[in-house]
Amino acid sequence: MKKSETETVLGEARAIERGEIAPGRVRKVTVMPGGTLKRVELDPETYRRKQARAWKAKTEAAKVRHELNLTQDAFAELLGVSLATIRKWECGTGEPSGAAKTLLAVARLHPEVIREAVAVGK
Repeated sequence: MKKSETETVLGEARAIERGEIAPGRVRKVTVMPGGTLKRVELDPETYRRKQARAWKAKTEAAKVRHELNLTQDAFAELLGVSLATIRKWECGTGEPSGAAKTLLAVARLHPEVIREAVAVGK
């Protein structure tokens, strides 16, 4: 698969996750007692609406971390803050300071710059 095709597929997957477009098919898979799988077809438009509501409910820090495809631990290390700080930002009990908001914006647009700056500071 070419790089441009991969980027297109990833862009579509992210749009589905944000609830911007509906996927072609959605299945809910449940592991039953005994190890068998139960597959149930779901309505793609209902799934899209649910994803859109969930995405709107996320905090800005959670959205940035999700877009970068990082764990909370890796995101905390990238930004040079504690894991507890990231958790507070994501659950809404704490809010990033002005400088941290700027750092989140830079992390969203240019994560490589943050990684380079953190590496130099170590």
